[in-house]
Amino acid sequence: MTRRSLFLAGLLWASCAAPSAVELEVMTYNLRYGTALDGADAWPFRWEAAIAVIAERRPDVVGLQEVLAFQREALCAALGDYEAFGVGRKANGGGEQCTILYRRGDLRLIDGGTFWLSETPEERGGKGWDASLPRICTWALFETAGGQRFTVFNTHFDHRGPRARLESARLLAHRVSERAEHGPAVVLGDLNAAEDSAPLAVLSDVLVDTFRAVHPGAVEVGTAHGFGGDRGGAKIDYVLVTPGVEPLAAQIVRDRPEGRWPSDHFPVTARVRLPR
Repeated sequence: MTRRSLFLAGLLWASCAAPSAVELEVMTYNLRYGTALDGADAWPFRWEAAIAVIAERRPDVVGLQEVLAFQREALCAALGDYEAFGVGRKANGGGEQCTILYRRGDLRLIDGGTFWLSETPEERGGKGWDASLPRICTWALFETAGGQRFTVFNTHFDHRGPRARLESARLLAHRVSERAEHGPAVVLGDLNAAEDSAPLAVLSDVLVDTFRAVHPGAVEVGTAHGFGGDRGGAKIDYVLVTPGVEPLAAQIVRDRPEGRWPSDHFPVTARVRLPR
């Protein structure tokens, strides 16, 4: 074999051996808990619309907040190629979940768990600082078909306690940094905190907001709309990623299937490329 042939063969081997970049579609989606007394917007009237948002877009991973067991069952029954992971925030595993949905044919769950947003994160059912309720973060380590590993964190910060939100951000930032050796991370969640808040400042030290990376000048970014569709409030729902993950696209999803709001929050999606 000539020197030129050896060179070309080497290039071909290198191109075949180099792993291709992995792109993922991810979504954060506060589903609104299914026993809420929401009148015409209660779960029995909107469940089909809530599921349609996911079925239409088919993200690889969805971080759901305010999920009760019967809602999780309804989603899994309707979305046959998705698997669900997570437990409720009560000590016995009941109550609202921060469920992670993932497409089982494309991703393999390697490891995962749930920690409580409190001074004692491993204590089940714990309520931290000035929080009004127990709050949790569910995490999962996934592997793609090509062997790329990444971690997803899905959380819901307290809606009343400012200290709880700040300390929750510090705890989450620490946990994300702890798992850096396992590859990049995606953080999904309803943080009940605006973009200019102290908790977001903490998270910005280790994470990038995909929506702002793609839409730095966007103005109408409100994500909690109370079934009214208002866009003018604060953005409190986020898709955050560790540095090195490239945001390719991002959107606040304002779909209204069959004229029905699927939740009192707009989901937020992002398409990202994982580093090789």
